[in-house]
Amino acid sequence: MINQLGFLFLRDPMSIFADQIYVDDTNTTKHFENLQSTNWNSVRFKPPPSYDSEVGWRVELRTAESGITPEENVAYTMFSLLMVKAILKYNLNFYIPISKVDENFARGHKMDSILKEKFWFRKNI
Repeated sequence: MINQLGFLFLRDPMSIFADQIYVDDTNTTKHFENLQSTNWNSVRFKPPPSYDSEVGWRVELRTAESGITPEENVAYTMFSLLMVKAILKYNLNFYIPISKVDENFARGHKMDSILKEKFWFRKNI
């Protein structure tokens, strides 16, 4: 987790809104949310809105808009939803170290990577 937060500081400039400079961090998570909003990978951590909130930690899946048409984008989003439901129902575990995720991202950015590269994937799910 510390590497994830560290990479946010390395890669992106720190941004802050003028009306949120002096916020009580013991009562709100706005500064953390502002930092997380600069992370545009495929997964985003969503903390509770405040420390006394009944809403727990969440994970936001950010699907890529890679389809040519709106229908293809909807199909991809629905596939992602069904995949999440299957993962939850069957208690599947796809965890891999964040360093392997970073390697997968780097390899995935190369031309024809799906055909020419090998990606890390957990075998015993």
